[in-house]
Amino acid sequence: HRAIRGRDLRASGRPRPDVEVRLTRSADAPSGDNVHPPQPQLADAGQRHSFAKAPRKRSTERGSVPSVPPIRNHMSEMPGKRCTVTGYGYMGESGPIPLRIREASLPIVSEDECVSKVNAVTEKVFALPMSSFCAGGELRNDACQGDGGGPLVCRADDPNTGDSGTGYYELTGLVSWGFGCGRENVPGVYVKVSSFIGWIHQIIRSN
Repeated sequence: HRAIRGRDLRASGRPRPDVEVRLTRSADAPSGDNVHPPQPQLADAGQRHSFAKAPRKRSTERGSVPSVPPIRNHMSEMPGKRCTVTGYGYMGESGPIPLRIREASLPIVSEDECVSKVNAVTEKVFALPMSSFCAGGELRNDACQGDGGGPLVCRADDPNTGDSGTGYYELTGLVSWGFGCGRENVPGVYVKVSSFIGWIHQIIRSN
């Protein structure tokens, strides 16, 4: 994603597991729109929702498997809450591609606001699917080409104190599509991970 105002996230130097990942563009995006597909070498046509299984090709040493943010079965994508998107996508609508993974902090946008703002820039009537939500809409601060399927994580409330936004990070969304990158008042659309929690748990149990 572009994250022109974002930060470099330097590699930790720890070994990473050898995984195979296939990510795809969303079928929910109106045709002809400027979507945020993953890098071409990762694309696999015919899939939906930017979801994929990522099987390990070989065993890994204890402690070398990346941490996966928790997923809860309720909405954490509250309007106005700021969440973090990461990726290797373009740093602008025409590039360049960053050498290191980047991050950007984006505000969650309400459904009504999202529908209104997206309809202002599209020729077709846009209705937000129940399995999606919107984030962003800030100038030069967004996901972009090459980020499709990438994670958007939100800080959960502390389970012990109840303090807002002070707990662990949880996986809330996946980059889906949008009009351009970092255009003011034009939020991007994200897959709502909580809508697929049943399928995710089924895959985990079967493996």
